[in-house]
Amino acid sequence: LTVDTKPSGGVVSFGATTAAGPLKQTVVASSQDEVAIASPQVFNGVTRSFVGWSDGGAASHVATAPNNDGSLIATFTNGVPVAKLSSDRTDGKVPFEVNFDASDSTDPDAAAGDTITYAWDLDGDGLFDDGTSAKIAKTYVIDGATKVRVRVTDRAGAQAVAQVDIGGVALTQAELQANPCKKNTYVARYFVGSKANRVPFLTRCEKAVNARWGLRRPVKGAPKDHFFVRWSGTFDFSGGTTRFKAIGDDGIRVWIDGRLIINRWRGKAELSTIDRPLTRGKHAVRVEYIERTGTARALLTWAKRR
Repeated sequence: LTVDTKPSGGVVSFGATTAAGPLKQTVVASSQDEVAIASPQVFNGVTRSFVGWSDGGAASHVATAPNNDGSLIATFTNGVPVAKLSSDRTDGKVPFEVNFDASDSTDPDAAAGDTITYAWDLDGDGLFDDGTSAKIAKTYVIDGATKVRVRVTDRAGAQAVAQVDIGGVALTQAELQANPCKKNTYVARYFVGSKANRVPFLTRCEKAVNARWGLRRPVKGAPKDHFFVRWSGTFDFSGGTTRFKAIGDDGIRVWIDGRLIINRWRGKAELSTIDRPLTRGKHAVRVEYIERTGTARALLTWAKRR
């Protein structure tokens, strides 16, 4: 009778003998003796757990010898880890921070020293490339739902995934007018889709309108084409004649205190320049930009004329 494990080489007990398999014993046909197996065990550096004996017996049981040469095999498998994910909140008005915790994830083979690693998808793009710690935080600026996932992997490559949905609520128009960003900073709102199907995508604070996207995405997860951006904020001006310069590929409009001063919505991405007299103090600036296809570029600067 050959007593062994699958994979081969695990420690088995038959009667009074305990040894690494394959353990070969001479027995009398139909005789009975106790077989036992310890679990979990490590095979070639991989922790595996006992599944069952080939005769259907428990981990420790009395086995009956076959009438001819035969075998008794204990099958082991790698236990699949269990992913658990919690967060301190699931929604809020953008921008808002969420703290995630996957440290309660478990591995059934941990008692034998098996360990798990972590990989995060915090932005819902399907890629687990946003972090590797058990606990992690992210600030969300996206309007709408984001599927956040953590993937845990043991040393044998077995994996499990847990998910939580995070919902970002768009700032209201009144909040945008109040400008929750720092002084002399824009509230930037990104929209995706064509004009007929345009939907909010992201809201965040930006210091300047100066983007050279080229053929790249304006922000992670957004399309490369067919997006729209609106920047609005209140800025300090020193007064006097001020020269404004703007470039928009594919189109740009600029308002000062609600008055449209630059309107290049179609055509070539050329520099638009205009001089405007301004009083000293705060003035409201609004910029709208559209990208249809191809390369993307947005710029607005100003300076007092001397």
